[in-house]
Amino acid sequence: MIITFCGQKGGTGKTTLSYLVAETLSRAGKKVAIRDDDPQASVSQIVNELRESGRTTVEILDQGREGNYDFIVVDTLPRLSSRVLIEAVKEADRLILPLKPSMVDIRATVPAVQMVQQNIRSVARAFVLWNMVKPGTKISRELDGLEAMLGLPVLKVAVPERIGFTYASLQGYDTVTVEDRNLLQRLVLEFLV
Repeated sequence: MIITFCGQKGGTGKTTLSYLVAETLSRAGKKVAIRDDDPQASVSQIVNELRESGRTTVEILDQGREGNYDFIVVDTLPRLSSRVLIEAVKEADRLILPLKPSMVDIRATVPAVQMVQQNIRSVARAFVLWNMVKPGTKISRELDGLEAMLGLPVLKVAVPERIGFTYASLQGYDTVTVEDRNLLQRLVLEFLV
């Protein structure tokens, strides 16, 4: 199964989420690879450093290289006109559009939703994921009302803003708290089922 994180806007957490989801699946006993379609190659750097220190079994899937994986997680660049991004959308089984809860981010996501709707395979499923949600803010309490603006189903599991998620991409998944691991497991189950 190919799980692709995409969107037009940078800074929504696609790279961190790609790593966290890949690691969550790997820790569940699945054979997982990450394909890095972003020229910055940030997720490749994260995984390669963690592999060198023995802190992950997630692999990097290079372009053109085949492998026998249960899951391939794809991190994409934030440019809708990219042929690479459009091809990633066309081949995905699950598409996740991470979105920070702000009106600027919501408005910037609408063109990405339209691109996904135009290119997604009929058997694939796409979702919006609220990411970096700041608990207690007014907009975080109004997220349900914003779903109608987006044009795609919104996952019920929202990812709160946590410094631990950032540390995980630097120091490995073992730095993620049990509570946050449970949240990531619920997130993965929600979009896979």
